[in-house]
Amino acid sequence: GVETFVVSLSNVSGATLGQQTTIEVSIYDPWPANSVMPAGFVQTPGTAANWTVATDSTFEGGFSLRSGTIGDAATSATQITANFAAGSVTFAYRVSSEATFDFLRFYIDGVEKAAFSGEEGWALFSTPITAGTHTLRWSYIKDNLTAGGQDRAWIDALTMPILGAGDVIVGTRLPYYRLFNSAQRAFFYTTDANENAFLKNVGFTQDGPVGDLLTSGSTVSGRATSPLFRLYSPSLQRHLYTTDENEYNVLSTLGWSKEGIVGNLSPTNNVFSQAFYRLYNPTIQRHLWTTDSNEVSYLTSVAGWNSDGVIGYLLKR
Repeated sequence: GVETFVVSLSNVSGATLGQQTTIEVSIYDPWPANSVMPAGFVQTPGTAANWTVATDSTFEGGFSLRSGTIGDAATSATQITANFAAGSVTFAYRVSSEATFDFLRFYIDGVEKAAFSGEEGWALFSTPITAGTHTLRWSYIKDNLTAGGQDRAWIDALTMPILGAGDVIVGTRLPYYRLFNSAQRAFFYTTDANENAFLKNVGFTQDGPVGDLLTSGSTVSGRATSPLFRLYSPSLQRHLYTTDENEYNVLSTLGWSKEGIVGNLSPTNNVFSQAFYRLYNPTIQRHLWTTDSNEVSYLTSVAGWNSDGVIGYLLKR
């Protein structure tokens, strides 16, 4: 499992930290756990040996998976087939082999995504995966001559967005488009495809969908979703988006016009979701919303923006 929380750092008495900074931190359960072969992993049919739980080399914790003992012109491979949400597969790897001849290879649905050979210490690899049923395979493959190094490969710290029995979205997805108007120095967000197309023709640059909202009444993994409200200020000529109904109501008494609910956000971080951040720039008096944590880090560190933190979760596309 994955536990995710938000940490905010700001000035404290006797110290100078600069502007408030908000980061999202995820803590992952150890993998593999408890010296047991992870559920769902099986030897790839037609190969010489499965992988096994090992303790001789690890990236983190006390266990890893290690390729089996094989001879020349043979393969040791392990694989898992599961139903995935859209997201990323990330794992640590190590290989000790005859360079350029014996390889650790990683495949999704038979398509090679990475290959490592020679003496490579522990490092991380990550690749996107689409929603649906997929087979992930790790293969240590030897040529027909000679061995090098320890003639092994290892993987550890695997994370992947496998759906559990209760992981289901009930409701309709709404693509959430982001646009930017350089003349107004303003971002605009909408679930209306026609509005997105019209604004492109009047000076806005399309950033594409940043994720998906859901229709009212939708649930994610059995949990209710929360509304995202939109307001407009005629005097400031800008929009504001908030999940805080009290903020929505108060601003409506201060010259902002209510434009209703544009969609619903996922209730918590889960296999379907991505954090949705809100930032504010006091110099230009503008808000910005983004799912890109790197954008948040850059804007808060060098561009004068303050982070309002994670206001909810958009569904990954």
